[in-house]
Amino acid sequence: PPLVQTMLGNELVKHAVGGRDNEVPFREFYKPALYVLSRFLPWSLFALVGLWRVWRHPSATDATRRFERFLFCLFAGGLLVFSLAAHQRPDLIFPLIPAAALLAGRELDRLTALLRPRTLRVGLAGVIALSLLLAVLNPLVLRRNDTNFRRSRVVWEVADLVRAQVGESFPLTYLDAPYGMQFCLN
Repeated sequence: PPLVQTMLGNELVKHAVGGRDNEVPFREFYKPALYVLSRFLPWSLFALVGLWRVWRHPSATDATRRFERFLFCLFAGGLLVFSLAAHQRPDLIFPLIPAAALLAGRELDRLTALLRPRTLRVGLAGVIALSLLLAVLNPLVLRRNDTNFRRSRVVWEVADLVRAQVGESFPLTYLDAPYGMQFCLN
């Protein structure tokens, strides 16, 4: 009985309904929606347009309309469940992302159908170039003062120093070393 009470009562039920002092139901109901919008930009905006289109202008064919409604209910219903829970974490919304991605993909398909193939290729090349530029600038400019980023840079520098002092084939035994250090030293 104590094991069942701990696993089901304390862990499962209290996480869902907020049985702990610092977790109150409905206090942060808006967070899952903000997590979806902010973590999956820019296509989360297209997913919102897709949700609106399914609500206001569903497809004329039965099979497509059923699929649209399924995606809408999966995403909106799941978001409602996560919004009502007292325990809010951004990684909990990941099961909703495929539905949002499919809706966003449909909207992007509608938008790109209006473009000529050459314009689409140039635009896609520009998006890829911009993404690569941002991927390079993120660690160099935007995150250079981030504590975790600086800490990982120090781990790489210490690993290089250890490798320079003892060589590649030196048998190291790790005791309370961070996992990042073990990774850097293979």
